[in-house]
Amino acid sequence: MDKNFREVSVDPTKIKSRALALMNEVGLTKVANEVKREKGLLLQAFFSVKTHKQNYPFRTIVSERRSWLNVISGYLQTNLAQLKLEDPFEVASSNCVVQVLQNNNPGGCFGFSIDIEDLYYSLPHVQLLKFVQQTIEGQMNELGFVESCKIPVASFLELLEFYLKSTIVQWQGRTVIQRAGVCIGSCVAPVLSSIF
Repeated sequence: MDKNFREVSVDPTKIKSRALALMNEVGLTKVANEVKREKGLLLQAFFSVKTHKQNYPFRTIVSERRSWLNVISGYLQTNLAQLKLEDPFEVASSNCVVQVLQNNNPGGCFGFSIDIEDLYYSLPHVQLLKFVQQTIEGQMNELGFVESCKIPVASFLELLEFYLKSTIVQWQGRTVIQRAGVCIGSCVAPVLSSIF
């Protein structure tokens, strides 16, 4: 936990209030009302074992369930999902990999593993926000995105940045925040890593 998170002294009620103010300022009153109804102020952490690693280390995963951040990440995810990401290296199905191994495997390889160490933890916010903006601008005109998400691109990016900086976790009586990147367990983590 200490590798990727640091202890903070913050008032989660004030952070939620700032989120509400930001959403009302940009005209997301419906989302703001949903946030207001959510009682959970902090994310919860749980762990899974990395069985493929030596000494079986734990991976920290956060749960946004029953928290106001879940409402915001749902809004962000819905709008980021409309972006059509074309990644020439994306594997749509493991069957594609199996087929390549069966047809083009002169060395008799039976399997392999690819691991990007701490993928979500290593996504730098500044560059990530820049890439999100470039992806939006490259795929659709700003008016199309604004029509869909109901706020200007700059406001959407501001809300995304606020969300990334507000993923505060309660763990063993401590209040911690991730040192960098996007929390594993955040519903926007997969699409943000694909954009990056």
